[in-house]
Amino acid sequence: MLFIADSTTLTRPDHLVLGVDLLDDDRRPFRCIPPELWGIDNNLNIANMDWAEFADAVDENGVSRGSPRSLLRVPGSPVTAQRHERKLVLFLR
Repeated sequence: MLFIADSTTLTRPDHLVLGVDLLDDDRRPFRCIPPELWGIDNNLNIANMDWAEFADAVDENGVSRGSPRSLLRVPGSPVTAQRHERKLVLFLR
């Protein structure tokens, strides 16, 4: 996974970052808003989600603007994370 700050990133007001999978040419690149970059990177790195989940959840302009899952769960964990506005809230069961 490579995040690229290209001319689109630097000139658009929403600073869309380009995400490219370097290991598989068949996976289409997509853009994301900067606040979502960490979530994409972290979920791919821990194999919690895969590339297709993010690439398939882009909007009509090909941009990932939030998690494709409204509720994220860590397998085998009593912790559930849910996004509320710009905060990440953890709930213990």
